[in-house]
Amino acid sequence: MCPANWSISLLRADHIPLIDWRRAAVYLLLLSLLLSLLSACGWRLRGALGVALDLPPVLLQTQDVSSALLDDLRRGLLASNVTIVDNRQAAGLVLMVKNERRERRVLSVGGDGKVSEYELQYAMSYAVFDADGKVLAPMSTLDSTRDYRFDESDVLAKDEEESQLFDYMRTTAVQNLLRRLQSLAMTQAQARDEGAVSTPEEPAAPAVEPQPDAN
Repeated sequence: MCPANWSISLLRADHIPLIDWRRAAVYLLLLSLLLSLLSACGWRLRGALGVALDLPPVLLQTQDVSSALLDDLRRGLLASNVTIVDNRQAAGLVLMVKNERRERRVLSVGGDGKVSEYELQYAMSYAVFDADGKVLAPMSTLDSTRDYRFDESDVLAKDEEESQLFDYMRTTAVQNLLRRLQSLAMTQAQARDEGAVSTPEEPAAPAVEPQPDAN
């Protein structure tokens, strides 16, 4: 091989890693742009609002709820800069969440008598108390429904779809609960601001001296 061919081969070999690095840089740039777009479109940690809640330390109490719901609640509160405590003495607010329900009912049946569509129902109840047990938000229920078409020939895929729909409804319920806590936080902040403004006292009436008896 002549020296000219050697130089050409070396030149081509030098260009290979250069092209790879440029391609990698383009991929990284595209990935960065994609993440930025997702963030702009509102993508964020599951269950989180992306807004800090002006709330005192919260004691989270649950009854008859799944571990998935408890995890979503804790994740959402922490992402909203809310401190979660384990005892009532350290809490300024008590959040009670209970009675999580997941139900499925037949929505429609095909001509062959087989189920063709299901309706999913999800619900959970909550209440909010202050440190002294005063009710700040009475027991309320957050619920939602979704339906999906069922195909017996693809049971595994439909079971996965059902699980994902229940996950979505649970996450939506947590976000709605956080929005209500946000509204409660704003109401409490407004009450504190109004209480900080002192009401001017009315001037005292001038003292009336007794008049001497004319008799």
